Amino acid sequence: MAPATMAEVWALGDGRIGLGISSHACRHAIATLILAVEPGNFAKAVSVLGDTEETVRKHYGRDSGEQAAKAVRAALLDRHPDIFKRMKGKLA
Repeated sequence: MAPATMAEVWALGDGRIGLGISSHACRHAIATLILAVEPGNFAKAVSVLGDTEETVRKHYGRDSGEQAAKAVRAALLDRHPDIFKRMKGKLA
């Protein structure tokens, strides 16, 4: 997918869900959360991000990701207190 197309798709999705974060920040949050839930499972993070294992290890392999995952959750809740309720409603 071309970068411009991805940006357009992201903007449409963000408009619907209203996260208010960039696709880059979302990728970072997803990789961090994957590794927080399944420490060391770089293969899963690689498959979700579509990146190389070397890149994922370089950017996300410094620790278990638990503290970063907590920070991401806190930041989302601070900006959007009902984010998880809204996401659950959209996914159900």
